[in-house]
Amino acid sequence: MSHPLQLDSRFEQQAIYHTKLEWPYEGYSLSLSTHSLPLTSAMVYSGIVIIILIAAILSACFGFYRLGVKQLALGEQRLNFVSSVSHELKTPLTSIRMYSQMLKERIVISEKHKQNYYAFIYDESERLTRLINNILQLSALSNQQQNIQLEYTLLTILQDVIRSKTSSIIDKSHFQQNIIMEIADVKEVQVFVEQDTFSQVIINITDNAVKFFDSQLINDPSRQKIDFIFRQHPKHKDMIQLEIRDYGEGITQEQESKIFELFYRGGNELTRSTQGTGIGLALVNELVLAQQGEIEAERRSPGLAMLISLHIRV
Repeated sequence: MSHPLQLDSRFEQQAIYHTKLEWPYEGYSLSLSTHSLPLTSAMVYSGIVIIILIAAILSACFGFYRLGVKQLALGEQRLNFVSSVSHELKTPLTSIRMYSQMLKERIVISEKHKQNYYAFIYDESERLTRLINNILQLSALSNQQQNIQLEYTLLTILQDVIRSKTSSIIDKSHFQQNIIMEIADVKEVQVFVEQDTFSQVIINITDNAVKFFDSQLINDPSRQKIDFIFRQHPKHKDMIQLEIRDYGEGITQEQESKIFELFYRGGNELTRSTQGTGIGLALVNELVLAQQGEIEAERRSPGLAMLISLHIRV
């Protein structure tokens, strides 16, 4: 409110309302107008704080969204895992029960057929044992209950371990095993490992390579082989590298980045034809880390290479 002769020029910018006042304020008028507020430091700080709060809220919402999506995917993988384990246990148990019952009731007369059934029962029981051991071992590693005693072991002993532990899997599937040494003075090299743990790693990778080799799609017997190549690590003098190479179908770039994730299995669950639970390579990764080593998957043409790096005595 001001006297008409002393009206502030700022109120004349955008007039909203104007009226003359009556007695006892004759000579005065009331004017309403807009004017931009001066930009003070307090307003600047308040604006910055509001922007930061909005950004934090949006980031939190996005983080919760991603966490929710990840949990849903993990839940789906766990359901697939339960379904797969149930199938992996039920199928061989049914077969073992059927063949053992036939042998018990002496339905099978041919001695040749008997030996085939005995071999089948033995192979299926071995597969069940590996599956159960994988689950128990992964659980123990996850809960930090497994104590691995590492020691320096001669490389020549590890050669024999590979040959003896994988021969049954490779021979049964008509594969060829090649152990290649690209290291000088092999007899003097000592690797820092735990033999049983190392054996489990080798068995799981070999079993995985054989299991996912599609002989119908790959009609080439020369590719039914697995190479075990020992070489000096290309970057670290105190490490040795073991390459386990197969010549199968290989994997995609997306599968390469997820291959060691727990419960992960490539392909569509509805159209899957191969066996598996999605814990084999996750367990391999944990077992290699427990031996203070490193592992990575590398796509090849054709096939896939698992590169395992382990410490050696210098």
